Amino acid sequence: MKRYNYILLSVLFGATAIMTSCQKDEEVIVSTITTNKPTYVHADNATISIDLDYNDRPKQYGICYGTDPKPTIKNSLALCADSVGQLCELLGLEATTTYYARAFVQNRSDVLYGNEITFTTAERLTESGHEYVDMGLSVKWATMNVGATIAEEGGMYFAWGEVEEKETYMWDNYQYGNSRTTLTKYCESEEYGTVDNKAVLDLWDDAAYMIWGGKWRMPTYNEWDELLRNSTWTWVEQNGVKGVRVRSTKNGNCIFLPTTGYKVGADLNNKDVIVGFWTSSLSKNGSYMSYGVSVENPSNTASFYGFNRYNGYPIRAVMDNAITPPAVDIPVVVTSAASEVTKNSAVVGGNVLSDGGSEVTERGVVYSTSQNPTIEDSKVSSGSGFGEFTCNLINLQTGATYYARAYAKNKFGVAYGEEVSFACEGVLPTVTTLQPTDISYTSATVGGNVTDNGGLEVTERGVVYGTNQNPTIEDSKVTNGSGLGQFTCNLTDLQDGTTYYVRAYAINAKGTAYGEEVSFMTASSENSHEYVDLGLSVKWATMNVGASKAEDYGSYFAWGETTTKDTYNWSTYKYCNGSAYTLTKYCNKSSYGNNGFTDNKTQLELSDDAAHVNWGGSWRMPTDAELTELREQCTWSWTIQNSVSGYKVTSKSNGNSIFLPAAGYRYGSSLKNAGSYGSYWSSSLNTDYPTYAWLVDFYSSSRFRSYTNRYYGYSVRPVCP
Repeated sequence: MKRYNYILLSVLFGATAIMTSCQKDEEVIVSTITTNKPTYVHADNATISIDLDYNDRPKQYGICYGTDPKPTIKNSLALCADSVGQLCELLGLEATTTYYARAFVQNRSDVLYGNEITFTTAERLTESGHEYVDMGLSVKWATMNVGATIAEEGGMYFAWGEVEEKETYMWDNYQYGNSRTTLTKYCESEEYGTVDNKAVLDLWDDAAYMIWGGKWRMPTYNEWDELLRNSTWTWVEQNGVKGVRVRSTKNGNCIFLPTTGYKVGADLNNKDVIVGFWTSSLSKNGSYMSYGVSVENPSNTASFYGFNRYNGYPIRAVMDNAITPPAVDIPVVVTSAASEVTKNSAVVGGNVLSDGGSEVTERGVVYSTSQNPTIEDSKVSSGSGFGEFTCNLINLQTGATYYARAYAKNKFGVAYGEEVSFACEGVLPTVTTLQPTDISYTSATVGGNVTDNGGLEVTERGVVYGTNQNPTIEDSKVTNGSGLGQFTCNLTDLQDGTTYYVRAYAINAKGTAYGEEVSFMTASSENSHEYVDLGLSVKWATMNVGASKAEDYGSYFAWGETTTKDTYNWSTYKYCNGSAYTLTKYCNKSSYGNNGFTDNKTQLELSDDAAHVNWGGSWRMPTDAELTELREQCTWSWTIQNSVSGYKVTSKSNGNSIFLPAAGYRYGSSLKNAGSYGSYWSSSLNTDYPTYAWLVDFYSSSRFRSYTNRYYGYSVRPVCP
């Protein structure tokens, strides 16, 4: 008979299926099956040895166990593995729970069981809400990574010396230097930056301490080395996650280290291949590196490496009863009084007097309509560090009372200054006055634009007007609704030839606001035809000859003719003998006259003036000089008025205006370019080329002095003295 002792394979949370062999070998004869008392019993695992005597190797054998007596292979199993030795590992147990266990042997046709034993698992050990395992070493080891909720999770990734995760890991965003030669902390050589000879992380730069608190911290190089020298490392799969089971050779307790990989830039590398963790120790190979421990699947040997400090690695914390918290605290900050308070904004600031022993990474102002605001409410940040600062609080609610506090943040928390309050009271509305339009003898169109309600509802808006400056709502007014936006009002029953002053107004709960004052003069008439005073040497008619309103094109006249006709060319022109060089009137050069005719007349006589003949009174066509004056002393704006394109011509001196429609012109029997082009005759001959007369031409993009053949049919806009 042969006697063998075997260690069982690890089994986590549940039974392992037993495969049935179809071989017809010799039956196994077992004379002894002994279940020994546990060697180690811990919170989640136990170690039990078995003794077997048999004549041939069984199909399988091990420990079956459960919380009820007489467990069988239908319960949880731990199978034997020859390579492990005599100890059987029962893993994934519940803490403070009584278990029953029996050794078993399965041969070709039957299952045999050994004696039954019982044991009770230990209580789980915790510090600050996080579980640890006593591996019989100088420090206790956490059962999971920082940021994890179970042992199999990778948890959070940190650059060395940083206490928060981030999206990318690179020198450009590393807290303590933006390159390997510009380090600002933890540096032992000027080659790499500012020397401080710190070789181990301060607690406020220790992610384990800052996140878990209590007596937790990152392990040093020496503590990782202690773990490596006093444990076995075995690649396993636990609950579907690959990793390393680290079992203490001191007391048999174990921890699981899942594969985590590492982060460089925004990428996670070797997630299912490498188990890697930071130490809290600076590398001796260069201050830009820090020590980490790593093992790569399928190797069972962990080694120390110098990792670039900006890399993102997980952290497995240790519990150290000897931790002395650093003499640090939250900052000291005071709040300054609110200033520059408006209906929806204010300026509030503060002064950081102390950083509490750790760098102030953020400061600013928090505010709310409720007392004691925090950073969970609205906030405006203003840099970092010591000193005074101010913040602009905008988009506040008019009429509301706000409470504000300065704040300053370091690694240990947020400090607040005393609370100040202020009220955003409403103000008068903001309203502008529009330029008057459609001015006639007795009416005009005026308006305004309410651009800001002052934080309070605009209940009324409109225009006030009168013949005296600075009219108010106590004078004449015309209303047009309420609220924001542009509006127009029609003024009627005005006196002709009279100057009026107009202001837009808007009313809210704070009072009445007025826009700037504008003035206009109602139209006057000459011989029943309306004119506008543009502040020029002559008054200008409000419409063309032949029109009934400003937008009408009116009639078309050859130069020097006073009636319209069907065809416009030299053969129909009144003052020639059928061609350009046969002029019979208004000719100062014999080469252009019929048989050498000249009369040296360069200005239309009233009898040949279409404006005077058709309208009478003192009306006449403008001279070339008067057209030039209109062009140069007024602002010309291409517009569409009552669906008609043309120019609004506005005086630069008094703001009055006229409208010149783009009426086109007559050539032959056709009307050309109406809607896009306009031409208006002067009464002046081109003395250099007497077949031509002067006029003003315009398109949407330009206007200019021009001349053309006298036979063309153009518009006439009259003037009067």
